[in-house]
Amino acid sequence: MDRVVMVSENYHKGCYLRRDEYMVRKADILIAYWDLEPKGGTFYTINKALESGKQVINIYERMK
Repeated sequence: MDRVVMVSENYHKGCYLRRDEYMVRKADILIAYWDLEPKGGTFYTINKALESGKQVINIYERMK
């Protein structure tokens, strides 16, 4: 069953981070395409997932 979850009805500073934190909480495994630059939203989200003990698969590393 598909569903839509709104973590914010309007854009505001930090709403993307809130979305990413929600996805990390709900995920068993994180699949990402991260270019290994230690900045930005993907970097933040991967770190949150690792801190939570989640497995992270970075397909960027597999595409080299």
